[in-house]
Amino acid sequence: MLHTNQKDIVGNLPRELSVKVLGFLRAPKTLARCALVNKAWYSAANDELIWKTLCHLRWSSKKNIEPQLHPRVDYTSLVPTLSVREIKEILKARKVDIRGLFDKSDLVKALLSSLPIHSPPQQGIQWSSHWKASFIIAELDAKRTILTKDELCNIEWEFRMKHWPEDVKSHAKFNTDYSYKSAMFQGEHSMKWRFYANDVQVEQYPALSISREKDWGVVMQNEMAIFHQPA
Repeated sequence: MLHTNQKDIVGNLPRELSVKVLGFLRAPKTLARCALVNKAWYSAANDELIWKTLCHLRWSSKKNIEPQLHPRVDYTSLVPTLSVREIKEILKARKVDIRGLFDKSDLVKALLSSLPIHSPPQQGIQWSSHWKASFIIAELDAKRTILTKDELCNIEWEFRMKHWPEDVKSHAKFNTDYSYKSAMFQGEHSMKWRFYANDVQVEQYPALSISREKDWGVVMQNEMAIFHQPA
């Protein structure tokens, strides 16, 4: 809040200039505090361009994130401000088949009914910005330790047995037909994998527990082996 004897220099600027000034801030918490000053500051601090820039800067060194609106945001409160192109991009990221959906109303129905499983809880939240919502949900989703089948199978895993030297590694693939392929196990016998609660299990071996790294990469491990996403 501003004191009565202080001049609101930023708030009295034309909006495009106040956005440019606040756009020099790189700390989301600082922007959140700026949004509490008054309506003018709130509008500028929630500008899409500012948060889009923050998203791209934050995500550029992270894994499992694309430079686009986050597919795990519940866009219910933002539908009126989404373009058809943006809705299509979100649906594509959610792997929704949009063939035959030509009207925006049909695309919106698909958007509102396709929030991916394991998305962070967002009931009752009124988002003020597409990109601010994407920034927040990305931070929450980066802590998720439950994988979907598609996520598990789309990664070309690098693994090593824990008794191996750290520079000795192999590769493995979890396939959508629940077969498991590894350079370590060659031959006619096809190994199988399954989800075991929130973990992943190959054949009768101990289940692999899932965790996340600082770069948002996924790690799976048990007492015998450890699986990483390649750099």
